[in-house]
Amino acid sequence: MKADPPVESGSDFELGLGTGSLRDELTCRRVVESALAIGYRHIDTARLYDNESAIGEALEQSSVPQNDVFVATKVHSKNLAPDDLRESVQESRASLGLETIDLVYVHWPAHTYEPVETLSALSDLRSEGAIRHVGLCNVTPELVTEAQTVSPAPIFAIQVEMHPFLQQQELHELTRQHGIWLIAHTPLCQGAVLQNETLSEIADKYTINEAQLSLAWLLHKERIAVVPGGSGTHLEDNRRALSVNFNEGDIRKIDQVSEERRCVDYEFSPW
Repeated sequence: MKADPPVESGSDFELGLGTGSLRDELTCRRVVESALAIGYRHIDTARLYDNESAIGEALEQSSVPQNDVFVATKVHSKNLAPDDLRESVQESRASLGLETIDLVYVHWPAHTYEPVETLSALSDLRSEGAIRHVGLCNVTPELVTEAQTVSPAPIFAIQVEMHPFLQQQELHELTRQHGIWLIAHTPLCQGAVLQNETLSEIADKYTINEAQLSLAWLLHKERIAVVPGGSGTHLEDNRRALSVNFNEGDIRKIDQVSEERRCVDYEFSPW
């Protein structure tokens, strides 16, 4: 059986590959293959992205053993009723070519999300060996606490937008206390971090760019992983974030960035 991701700083799990923008099959397969070749071991996808088959092909073609790669996918918020959820997970397993998916998230706690029914169905799939871990995306601290209360299976990970302009301090403290991984999506705020003067000054000090700085700041925090997306052109650059050694004064400066911005928001968002 595959081991859980390591928790030590700088692990391969902590810097993953987000594939939300990789909708073209050939591009997705090429980028995932390249990512695996240079050391990425955490691949993040979703049924909504319609790229699980391409990822499955990349996993099959890669020289990296599948057991060494942590694969996460998500169930669409309109398919969270137990029967629909089960069907979605089975389709993901077939598309990814995996007997057991490492982590399955609720993509949004909306539409057909009913905490008891949805999380019980995911827990059943975990008991059956179809998935290894249960997670939720785009949630509030209150929703996390509710999920912990009603879910038969432990909540392994929470994925939310997180970057210097949306620091998610309350959610991070909650997940840290309960040993839950906090996975940061949209960690560059769709490029907005490149335009902040404070971040630029600190990045120059470490001879890195603002994107690498933002990733490194997230990775510096306890039990946080990051899944930046992209076309593959920054795969190597992003991995430099794993080796940045901050001093605490610069960490505090980033913690105190006053700009606030949320990039991913919909009418059904829970906040």
